Amino acid sequence: MEKHEGSPRLEAFTLLEMLIVLTIIGILMAVGMVSYGKMQEMTNKKNVEIEMKNINVAIVTYKSDFGSPPQTVEELYRANIIQKELMTDIWGTDYLLEYQPGSYSVKIISAGPDKKMKTQDDIISEGNI
Repeated sequence: MEKHEGSPRLEAFTLLEMLIVLTIIGILMAVGMVSYGKMQEMTNKKNVEIEMKNINVAIVTYKSDFGSPPQTVEELYRANIIQKELMTDIWGTDYLLEYQPGSYSVKIISAGPDKKMKTQDDIISEGNI
């Protein structure tokens, strides 16, 4: 901040000082937004994992009521075991159920943020039924 001796002007920040401060604030905001985006992605994935656990419980309930596991998540909804919101993941993609032949395990698969199955960002939960 410049100080003018003998001048009646008020002390103030120079334009250069203001630009430096605004640049630093902009850089900090950019870093914060990247961190926020990563945190949001982690939260979405955790939410999907919790939904998958609920679907696994619903599959066990369906199997005990009907004698065999459902082939799709929609069957759980039609049987009034889950709510409509649980049929799709947070990105709006239907969950996929895969059963291992001859075993009591199920894979519940979410397509992940890219909304495409069989890609690297898929979220998979394996459970016993």
